[in-house]
Amino acid sequence: MREIRRFGYLVLGASLVFGAAACGSSNESNEPIPGGTDPGNKTEINTELTPEQKKLELDKTAKRALALVKATDFNNIENIANYVHDNLSSEHATANIKKWWKDKLKSFWTDLGKRENDMKVMQRMIDLSQIKGHFKVVNGQWVREDANDLQFAFNDNNGKECVLKLVLEGKQTNMYVPFLDDEERVYKGYGHYDRTKIETKLNVPEKATLTLTQGGNTLMTGVLNTKVSTNGTLDVAKDNIEANCKLTINNYVLEVKRALFEAGKGAKIEATATIGNQKLFNMMISANGKATNDRIQGVGEVSMAFDILGEVQFKGKIDDGSTFNSWYRKLEEGGTYKNNNFVRYTEKESKGFVEQANNHLNAGLFLKGSDKRSANIDLGVFAEQVHDNLTQEYKVMWKPYVLLKFDDKTSYGFNDYFTKKNFPDVYKQASDLIKSFERMFNK
Repeated sequence: MREIRRFGYLVLGASLVFGAAACGSSNESNEPIPGGTDPGNKTEINTELTPEQKKLELDKTAKRALALVKATDFNNIENIANYVHDNLSSEHATANIKKWWKDKLKSFWTDLGKRENDMKVMQRMIDLSQIKGHFKVVNGQWVREDANDLQFAFNDNNGKECVLKLVLEGKQTNMYVPFLDDEERVYKGYGHYDRTKIETKLNVPEKATLTLTQGGNTLMTGVLNTKVSTNGTLDVAKDNIEANCKLTINNYVLEVKRALFEAGKGAKIEATATIGNQKLFNMMISANGKATNDRIQGVGEVSMAFDILGEVQFKGKIDDGSTFNSWYRKLEEGGTYKNNNFVRYTEKESKGFVEQANNHLNAGLFLKGSDKRSANIDLGVFAEQVHDNLTQEYKVMWKPYVLLKFDDKTSYGFNDYFTKKNFPDVYKQASDLIKSFERMFNK
């Protein structure tokens, strides 16, 4: 949903400075989000700390975050990937895999023998249960044997057996997904095209497990569980979809505890990440709304909460997603067409749109689980010079930005606040971490 995505960008934009490498907290809480998920009253600002002290708290949290994530934690997987790339990925080594995969792809397509709107109708079936076989390396080349699961086995440069394995279990739910319909056009000359409608069917497994082992030790495990309620054709106005998944790489764990879509009600998701026994972050998003396979009919309340370390929280709520989106879309468009000419919105008009959008937005930055926010998060507009390709002139365009507003009446655009100048040590740590990953993957 565009409304959910935009709100996600709004709140997650702030958390990106920390969230990509957040670290756990020793402060345990029974609540997924310290202080709860409700952003509370916009007017209740925590004044116990000055804006400068609040910045120092953010700085401290980010440093702790970056200190825990190390590129060397992924050395074993990176070494395996390098070995496969250097020794088992040549045209000769993968010739059998490519032929098998080419034949398998063909089997996913079916001509339904009918036409719609003067188009031939084809169906593609995406079915993981048909992708199976055991591949092993013989004389430097992958060789396949029939099996009931998918597995790749080889010895690494130290002679340890490595096995990548995908196992499907439980019921398979076969369903046609109308909103994935596509169209393919092939030009036949003289302005004519052969058009083909492509329908998509999915065969969704109840459980899928992906593992990577090295010498009998498990390096990675991914588990996906699904529950789909449908009569064979997915109808978002009637059907429900629920899933949870857990990805474990060494001692890093990313878990989507619950992703739920309920027809006529909306969607929600809760996710966590940990390193060892330490919480990295918790995230909760929910949205009420109604939709059909053709369009979103309306979005009501949208809420999101994101916790890092138990020390920093971003919380927000939109009371009417559809109305908020209508005003925000005007800000994105920047103008409207009048008499076949694009006329940019004035400063007064743009600030009026911002005011209307902010009337439906309640978001803030919180520290250490406090029920009072340390800063408000709002939208604002700033003037930018943009080039008009039609008139070849530079004109003023009022663009929307996310603002961080402190209790001393100072306001900062996120791009202006989270800068190298304001957080020099954080940027250095982040830069060093990125460089270490680059060195690892560019060996």
